[in-house]
Amino acid sequence: MKLIVKLIRKDKYITTTELSEKLNVTRRTIARDMEKLKEIQQVIRIGGDKGGHWQINNNK
Repeated sequence: MKLIVKLIRKDKYITTTELSEKLNVTRRTIARDMEKLKEIQQVIRIGGDKGGHWQINNNK
């Protein structure tokens, strides 16, 4: 999950598909990891799936 956060820091508009391609895992794996990151409030989705972006919570 640290690699996901690192990639989001580089590009807050990165998609789950792009993350899965860069990390060589399935999109479902990324979705599961993103749910965990959202549960612990390390990442927040701002806006919708199309046109939105990720925000890293630096307090976590």
